[in-house]
Amino acid sequence: MSGGTEESVAKLSTRLLEGWTMLSETCPRKGCTVPLMRSRDNTEISCVNCGTRYTDDYKPVGGLDLGGSGPTGQGEAGRYEPPPCSRPVGGVARDTEVVAPPKPEPPRLSTSPAKPRKRRDDSCKGLAEKLLQGWTLTDQYCPVEQCLTPLVRSRDKKLLCVDCDKWVVTENEAYANASPMKQEPAPTPPAKEASAPAAPQGVVGSGAQAVRDHAGVCTRAIDVLFNKMNLCVNRMERLNQVPGSEASELLEFLSNTSKTILTMSDLRDCMEATR
Repeated sequence: MSGGTEESVAKLSTRLLEGWTMLSETCPRKGCTVPLMRSRDNTEISCVNCGTRYTDDYKPVGGLDLGGSGPTGQGEAGRYEPPPCSRPVGGVARDTEVVAPPKPEPPRLSTSPAKPRKRRDDSCKGLAEKLLQGWTLTDQYCPVEQCLTPLVRSRDKKLLCVDCDKWVVTENEAYANASPMKQEPAPTPPAKEASAPAAPQGVVGSGAQAVRDHAGVCTRAIDVLFNKMNLCVNRMERLNQVPGSEASELLEFLSNTSKTILTMSDLRDCMEATR
């Protein structure tokens, strides 16, 4: 994953922890597919990647051109800039910037950062491949500890974890499979030989319809991930003191989900571009 994507994921996670809400709309600027975010007091809608601010109807503030790559200089219209800390401390002048001490980094869950990063990328790739094959992203998670990968459902209603590469059986399915007696199906008479069916109408354009269906699946998957991220942020806000290990797991979950959303957005844009 590129450095720009990593930076966008970090900014998305930071704003979620600050109480911002991730929207289902992506940045309309050309070349930018990062989801937009709304501030806690509903006074600002902006993009963490290009820094463009938008109105409630997703129009750029100040009538900026959406064809470019966004503002590049500090202080330009549309870029989010946090106010500098100018509070006087002791004998320090009022216009002197006071640098806050660095925050301690949360403990890592693994001694090798490259391995979990590769695992997250493989999970995102596996989810994207299954969605393109017609699978459905569910709101259930892998029961294996330290996995937390969303489960996907096949067309025959079976659940799979793409990270563990294992099928998941629910309690209801296990109870149904344990039923002692099952009625055998009645034998069916041999089918008569029929003539070749005529070519179905509307074959032309069936590929475009399949692409639209896959794009809709990606959109629904993005909505499910948005809801999961907001639930995770609300959980962290309700806790007065979050243990270090749990906070690290929640932050890693937010990062994984953000990367999956970006992957789904890129897939949806690619499929819409091919229509």
